[in-house]
Amino acid sequence: MPYELGWQIHNRVIYRRYYGDVTLEEIQQSSDEARAMVMQGIPLVHSIIDASEIDRFPSLREVQRSTHFTTVEEEGWQMIMGVSGVARLLVSVLTQITGKRFRIVNTVDDAMAFLYMQDETLAETGTLTAQP
Repeated sequence: MPYELGWQIHNRVIYRRYYGDVTLEEIQQSSDEARAMVMQGIPLVHSIIDASEIDRFPSLREVQRSTHFTTVEEEGWQMIMGVSGVARLLVSVLTQITGKRFRIVNTVDDAMAFLYMQDETLAETGTLTAQP
């Protein structure tokens, strides 16, 4: 299972890390698990997606065909780390296709700084938890 999923801030910020050779099935499974976390969390629930250790990833076309990019009201920002070149273009396309709020960042600290600026209620929620 080349992904890990857990809370960065309990019930508010999800941390999802992909590594190695990632399959469509794993993308769908992790998306379903993250969606369940969003539904159990305290809105808005944001996500940090760490793609810095991916060796191989399915094509955009395959991902579009197999993954449902629906947005739920409780979902906040999707912070993406570890992408460059074509992957940055992919994030831009996904933003337009899905209507989700994506942002590319370099580190977890950058992601958290941005989220704290965008969502003042995060400071009231509690402290950071350890990454999975």
